[in-house]
Amino acid sequence: MNQALLKKLNDPVRPDFAMAKRVIAVGDVHGQFDLLRDLVENQIKFDPDSDVLVFLGDYIDRGKSAEDEIATLNYLIDLHNANPGKIALLRGNHEQMAINSITDADSEESHWLWKHNGSRLYSISDLAFRSDLVRFCQSLPLYIEDQWVFVHAGAYPNILLEKQPERVLLWDRTENNYGYFGKRLIVGHTPNQTIEKNEQIVYVDTGAFYYGRLSAYDPKNDAEYSSRRSTQPLPQ
Repeated sequence: MNQALLKKLNDPVRPDFAMAKRVIAVGDVHGQFDLLRDLVENQIKFDPDSDVLVFLGDYIDRGKSAEDEIATLNYLIDLHNANPGKIALLRGNHEQMAINSITDADSEESHWLWKHNGSRLYSISDLAFRSDLVRFCQSLPLYIEDQWVFVHAGAYPNILLEKQPERVLLWDRTENNYGYFGKRLIVGHTPNQTIEKNEQIVYVDTGAFYYGRLSAYDPKNDAEYSSRRSTQPLPQ
């Protein structure tokens, strides 16, 4: 491939959830650039005058190609930079795997974990790109708390977010039906064929890389959106 270029993410501006007419959380993208664009532009029809989008992490790995994963990142960066205070990008466990692999050159476990979890970017040796990727991933917060709690994987129900183990926020798949101090958790990470929800937690990840469906959920209006490849059958 040609020289890989990753754009620079501007400093984030905290969204004003109270003023937004729609607050839409987007599940794990995993480099599915075509689904991402269709979801944002045609299904959600994102309007920066009235909407806030919260992306729940896992933008990389398991894409069709490294080019698609880079296009996914640059699309999200452009969207974020063009709409201050309207786009929030959270970190997922796959972004954390990239950080660990690149920054800990001597850790065979970190290299193996990233490489064997669908990384298309692992083989890019360009030092400038790898440095830019780490900088991007490290800039992503682990959660956003407001009327709801947006986090990639999960959270313990009665421990302050800032005191929770990183592995819980990024990796937890515990059936957490208790919410977080009475607030509803909005999470990705755990793929289902459809959005799964109850009063305490909403699982937004619908397996973009596996089922060919990328979904989003608006807790403010209890609305669902999705983009799906009609040619990709659901597994039996």
